[in-house]
Amino acid sequence: QVKLSSPDYRGRGQDEAVADFLQRIECYKATYEPLDDELDSALSYIKIFDVGLRYLANRVQGHVQSRTVYYLMNIHVTPRTIYLSRHGESQLGGQSQLNLRGRIGGDSDLSPRGQQGVCEEMTYEEIQERYPKELALRDQDKYRYRYPKGESYEDLVQRLEPVIMELERQENVLVVCHQAVMRCLLAYFLDKSADELPYLKCPLHTVLKLTPVAYGERHPRMGSGPPQIWG
Repeated sequence: QVKLSSPDYRGRGQDEAVADFLQRIECYKATYEPLDDELDSALSYIKIFDVGLRYLANRVQGHVQSRTVYYLMNIHVTPRTIYLSRHGESQLGGQSQLNLRGRIGGDSDLSPRGQQGVCEEMTYEEIQERYPKELALRDQDKYRYRYPKGESYEDLVQRLEPVIMELERQENVLVVCHQAVMRCLLAYFLDKSADELPYLKCPLHTVLKLTPVAYGERHPRMGSGPPQIWG
Protein backbone atom coordinates (compact mmCIF):
# COMPACT_ATOMS: atom_id res chain seq x y z
CA GLN A 1 0.00 0.00 0.00
CA VAL A 2 2.88 2.37 0.69
CA LYS A 3 4.35 1.92 -2.78
CA LEU A 4 0.94 2.29 -4.42
CA SER A 5 0.84 5.87 -3.13
CA SER A 6 4.22 6.62 -4.73
CA PRO A 7 4.32 9.36 -7.40
CA ASP A 8 5.79 6.70 -9.73
CA TYR A 9 2.41 4.97 -9.86
CA ARG A 10 0.08 7.95 -9.93
CA GLY A 11 -2.78 7.24 -12.32
CA ARG A 12 -1.87 3.56 -12.73
CA GLY A 13 -3.97 0.59 -11.67
CA GLN A 14 -3.09 -1.53 -8.64
CA ASP A 15 -2.27 -4.69 -10.62
CA GLU A 16 -0.01 -2.78 -12.99
CA ALA A 17 1.75 -1.00 -10.14
CA VAL A 18 2.34 -4.22 -8.18
CA ALA A 19 3.71 -6.00 -11.26
CA ASP A 20 6.08 -3.12 -11.98
CA PHE A 21 7.27 -2.97 -8.38
CA LEU A 22 7.97 -6.71 -8.25
CA GLN A 23 9.94 -6.36 -11.48
CA ARG A 24 11.98 -3.59 -9.91
CA ILE A 25 12.81 -5.85 -6.97
CA GLU A 26 14.15 -8.49 -9.36
CA CYS A 27 16.35 -5.84 -11.01
CA TYR A 28 17.62 -4.75 -7.60
CA LYS A 29 18.52 -8.35 -6.74
CA ALA A 30 20.70 -8.62 -9.85
CA THR A 31 22.88 -5.64 -8.91
CA TYR A 32 22.55 -5.35 -5.15
CA GLU A 33 25.79 -5.68 -3.18
CA PRO A 34 25.23 -5.97 0.59
CA LEU A 35 27.70 -4.58 3.08
CA ASP A 36 29.93 -7.25 4.57
CA ASP A 37 30.15 -7.23 8.37
CA GLU A 38 33.86 -8.14 8.26
CA LEU A 39 35.17 -6.52 5.06
CA ASP A 40 33.27 -3.28 5.67
CA SER A 41 33.75 -3.19 9.43
CA ALA A 42 35.70 0.10 9.20
CA LEU A 43 32.70 1.91 7.65
CA SER A 44 29.90 3.71 9.44
CA TYR A 45 26.49 2.38 8.44
CA ILE A 46 23.11 1.18 9.62
CA LYS A 47 21.27 -1.80 8.18
CA ILE A 48 17.48 -2.01 8.41
CA PHE A 49 16.00 -5.47 7.98
CA ASP A 50 12.40 -6.20 6.98
CA VAL A 51 11.14 -2.62 7.28
CA GLY A 52 12.35 -2.15 10.85
CA LEU A 53 12.08 -5.66 12.26
CA ARG A 54 15.82 -5.61 13.02
CA TYR A 55 18.60 -3.00 12.97
CA LEU A 56 22.37 -3.24 12.78
CA ALA A 57 24.42 -0.12 13.51
CA ASN A 58 28.16 -0.20 12.86
CA ARG A 59 30.72 2.40 13.96
CA VAL A 60 28.13 5.08 14.63
CA GLN A 61 30.11 8.10 15.79
CA GLY A 62 29.31 11.72 16.52
CA HIS A 63 26.13 13.67 17.00
CA VAL A 64 24.80 13.66 13.42
CA GLN A 65 25.22 9.90 12.93
CA SER A 66 23.67 9.17 16.34
CA ARG A 67 20.66 11.38 15.63
CA THR A 68 20.21 9.74 12.23
CA VAL A 69 20.11 6.28 13.81
CA TYR A 70 17.74 7.55 16.51
CA TYR A 71 15.36 8.87 13.85
CA LEU A 72 15.47 5.77 11.65
CA MET A 73 14.73 3.52 14.62
CA ASN A 74 11.62 5.50 15.54
CA ILE A 75 9.76 5.69 12.24
CA HIS A 76 7.57 3.12 10.55
CA VAL A 77 5.29 2.84 7.52
CA THR A 78 2.25 1.35 9.24
CA PRO A 79 -0.87 3.45 8.51
CA ARG A 80 -2.03 5.29 11.62
CA THR A 81 -4.00 8.30 12.79
CA ILE A 82 -2.86 11.06 15.13
CA TYR A 83 -5.58 13.18 16.74
CA LEU A 84 -4.62 16.59 18.12
CA SER A 85 -6.83 18.60 20.46
CA ARG A 86 -6.28 21.67 22.55
CA HIS A 87 -7.00 21.62 26.27
CA GLY A 88 -10.57 21.93 27.52
CA GLU A 89 -12.15 24.76 29.46
CA SER A 90 -11.78 24.79 33.23
CA GLN A 91 -13.73 26.42 36.03
CA LEU A 92 -10.53 26.75 38.06
CA GLY A 93 -8.98 29.61 36.13
CA GLY A 94 -6.51 27.44 34.24
CA GLN A 95 -4.97 27.75 30.78
CA SER A 96 -8.25 27.81 28.87
CA GLN A 97 -9.71 30.52 31.12
CA LEU A 98 -6.62 32.61 30.41
CA ASN A 99 -7.19 32.12 26.68
CA LEU A 100 -10.81 33.20 27.00
CA ARG A 101 -9.66 36.38 28.75
CA GLY A 102 -7.00 37.05 26.09
CA ARG A 103 -4.06 36.38 28.42
CA ILE A 104 -0.92 34.55 27.32
CA GLY A 105 0.90 31.65 28.96
CA GLY A 106 -0.37 30.11 32.16
CA ASP A 107 1.53 27.82 34.52
CA SER A 108 0.60 24.94 36.72
CA ASP A 109 0.92 25.84 40.39
CA LEU A 110 4.61 26.48 41.00
CA SER A 111 6.60 26.37 44.19
CA PRO A 112 8.35 29.59 45.26
CA ARG A 113 11.42 28.33 43.38
CA GLY A 114 9.47 28.07 40.13
CA GLN A 115 10.45 30.36 37.27
CA GLN A 116 7.93 32.03 34.99
CA GLY A 117 8.28 34.70 32.31
CA VAL A 118 7.74 38.34 33.24
CA CYS A 119 4.85 38.56 30.73
CA GLU A 120 3.07 35.54 32.14
CA GLU A 121 -0.74 35.89 32.23
CA MET A 122 -0.64 39.40 30.71
CA THR A 123 -2.76 40.51 27.74
CA TYR A 124 -1.09 41.77 24.58
CA GLU A 125 -2.43 45.24 25.40
CA GLU A 126 -0.70 45.12 28.79
CA ILE A 127 2.55 43.96 27.18
CA GLN A 128 2.31 46.78 24.63
CA GLU A 129 1.91 49.27 27.46
CA ARG A 130 4.65 47.93 29.73
CA TYR A 131 7.09 46.32 27.26
CA PRO A 132 6.52 47.90 23.81
CA LYS A 133 9.96 46.86 22.55
CA GLU A 134 9.21 43.22 23.29
CA LEU A 135 6.17 43.14 21.01
CA ALA A 136 8.18 44.84 18.26
CA LEU A 137 10.91 42.20 18.57
CA ARG A 138 8.29 39.44 18.57
CA ASP A 139 6.76 40.77 15.34
CA GLN A 140 10.17 40.65 13.65
CA ASP A 141 10.72 36.93 14.25
CA LYS A 142 7.93 35.16 16.10
CA TYR A 143 9.61 31.75 15.75
CA ARG A 144 12.86 32.69 17.50
CA TYR A 145 11.62 35.43 19.81
CA ARG A 146 11.73 34.75 23.56
CA TYR A 147 9.59 36.58 26.07
CA PRO A 148 11.79 37.79 28.97
CA LYS A 149 12.60 34.71 31.06
CA GLY A 150 10.45 32.66 28.69
CA GLU A 151 11.12 30.38 25.73
CA SER A 152 10.72 30.69 21.97
CA TYR A 153 8.99 28.39 19.52
CA GLU A 154 12.48 27.30 18.50
CA ASP A 155 13.21 26.27 22.10
CA LEU A 156 9.90 24.42 22.29
CA VAL A 157 10.61 22.49 19.10
CA GLN A 158 13.87 21.23 20.60
CA ARG A 159 12.09 20.27 23.82
CA LEU A 160 9.41 18.39 21.87
CA GLU A 161 11.81 16.24 19.84
CA PRO A 162 11.43 13.16 22.10
CA VAL A 163 7.64 13.56 21.96
CA ILE A 164 7.70 13.75 18.16
CA MET A 165 9.82 10.62 17.98
CA GLU A 166 7.38 8.85 20.29
CA LEU A 167 4.51 9.86 17.99
CA GLU A 168 6.45 8.51 15.01
CA ARG A 169 6.65 5.07 16.59
CA GLN A 170 3.07 4.96 17.91
CA GLU A 171 -0.07 3.63 16.28
CA ASN A 172 -3.36 5.55 16.70
CA VAL A 173 -3.00 8.18 19.42
CA LEU A 174 -4.78 11.26 20.82
CA VAL A 175 -2.64 14.20 21.98
CA VAL A 176 -4.21 16.90 24.17
CA CYS A 177 -1.97 19.95 24.44
CA HIS A 178 -1.72 23.73 24.43
CA GLN A 179 -1.73 25.84 21.27
CA ALA A 180 2.03 26.38 21.00
CA VAL A 181 2.71 22.65 21.35
CA MET A 182 0.04 21.81 18.77
CA ARG A 183 1.54 24.28 16.31
CA CYS A 184 4.94 22.59 16.64
CA LEU A 185 3.45 19.14 16.08
CA LEU A 186 1.40 20.30 13.09
CA ALA A 187 4.42 21.98 11.53
CA TYR A 188 6.40 18.75 11.78
CA PHE A 189 3.75 16.43 10.36
CA LEU A 190 2.58 18.90 7.68
CA ASP A 191 6.14 19.89 6.73
CA LYS A 192 5.62 23.59 7.46
CA SER A 193 8.52 26.04 7.67
CA ALA A 194 9.71 27.80 10.81
CA ASP A 195 8.19 31.04 9.49
CA GLU A 196 4.78 29.38 9.06
CA LEU A 197 4.76 27.51 12.38
CA PRO A 198 3.75 30.38 14.73
CA TYR A 199 0.72 31.23 12.61
CA LEU A 200 -0.87 27.79 12.19
CA LYS A 201 -4.54 27.77 13.17
CA CYS A 202 -5.38 25.64 16.22
CA PRO A 203 -8.90 26.54 17.37
CA LEU A 204 -10.44 25.42 20.64
CA HIS A 205 -13.22 22.80 20.65
CA THR A 206 -11.70 21.20 17.57
CA VAL A 207 -9.96 17.89 16.98
CA LEU A 208 -7.47 17.68 14.12
CA LYS A 209 -7.04 14.32 12.45
CA LEU A 210 -3.63 13.65 10.88
CA THR A 211 -3.04 10.63 8.68
CA PRO A 212 0.71 10.34 7.96
CA VAL A 213 1.52 8.95 4.52
CA ALA A 214 4.78 7.93 2.92
CA TYR A 215 4.41 10.22 -0.11
CA GLY A 216 2.81 13.62 -0.48
CA GLU A 217 1.38 15.90 2.15
CA ARG A 218 -0.40 14.90 5.33
CA HIS A 219 -3.71 16.72 5.51
CA PRO A 220 -5.55 17.47 8.75
CA ARG A 221 -9.30 17.15 8.87
CA MET A 222 -11.16 19.32 11.30
CA GLY A 223 -14.49 19.53 13.08
CA SER A 224 -16.00 21.59 15.87
CA GLY A 225 -17.81 20.64 19.02
CA PRO A 226 -16.46 19.56 22.44
CA PRO A 227 -18.30 16.21 22.72
CA GLN A 228 -17.09 14.56 19.53
CA ILE A 229 -13.99 13.52 17.65
CA TRP A 230 -14.18 14.57 14.06
CA GLY A 231 -12.43 12.98 11.10
